[in-house]
Amino acid sequence: YCGTVMNLLYTITAYPPSIGGAQTHCHELAKNLAARHMITVRSFWKNNRTDWLLGTTLKAPHKGEPYNLEGVKVSPINLSPADRRRSWPWVITYYLNKAKAIDHLSQTLLKNIECCDRRPDLIHNNRIGREPLSFSSFKLAKKLDIPFCFTPYHHPKWVGWNYREYCELYKSADGIF
Repeated sequence: YCGTVMNLLYTITAYPPSIGGAQTHCHELAKNLAARHMITVRSFWKNNRTDWLLGTTLKAPHKGEPYNLEGVKVSPINLSPADRRRSWPWVITYYLNKAKAIDHLSQTLLKNIECCDRRPDLIHNNRIGREPLSFSSFKLAKKLDIPFCFTPYHHPKWVGWNYREYCELYKSADGIF
């Protein structure tokens, strides 16, 4: 890939002007790579929120507008009313059966993140919040047969059964930052 202009897709729950370390880190990477590559960011929010599960499912934005931030094209992830209806049983039972809930919710998100202007050469997910966006990003990369890179922003206290799905994703990623 040296010298080749690549189409890079970043996925992250919240993106600037939302304030946070993960948002700033992702934007700095995307902004610097935008000088040589085609960058698209898919994100739910551009404001500050912390309702990680509800805010990316039942209370996800209905209609966000694309915007450009310092040369980085940001395309919102919007969920339809039908997507929300299909999601509610999995949101309600999320912590009772996380693996199944993540699988179903990430499948709903998959169709929402795969409609980009151009086919990506690589997908880089920046994990903040719950698991479905990370897993849908991974599924899309595998569907397109392209590399999947992952920045987990993992906290040392996040150990045990509640984080085992992410630990499996760490093992499956082609690259981890």
